Amino acid sequence: SEIEISFTLDGNTKKTTMKYDKETDKYVYWQYGEEMVDYKTGEKESFKNVIVIHAPYLNDPAYHVANIFTMGTGYYACGGKMIPIKWWVPTPEDGFVFFRENGKDVKLEVGNTYIAIAPEGSAVVAQ
Repeated sequence: SEIEISFTLDGNTKKTTMKYDKETDKYVYWQYGEEMVDYKTGEKESFKNVIVIHAPYLNDPAYHVANIFTMGTGYYACGGKMIPIKWWVPTPEDGFVFFRENGKDVKLEVGNTYIAIAPEGSAVVAQ
């Protein structure tokens, strides 16, 4: 019902929480201890699908850059449930491919999707 993502890089941590709302069947986005709302509409920022991927970050003194042109592990959440997944991006021209640990494709539900690209080793805790 709740997913906490601790983005950890260079000894710094930022926590994001996605809280499942049964009434809307979506995850409401929380950051810095506050529920995030759309500036113009005042509506809660919420998502049908939540994907968290762990990716290596490149050592760049000016920017934090994730290397997504590789393979990795992560999680997929929908409907209040979360499963471990694997992902890859075959080439820079391709999009993400998500699949279960048994090799079967992950099929996203119709609706919007939040994708968190977290540095390798960042904690993801479901409650």
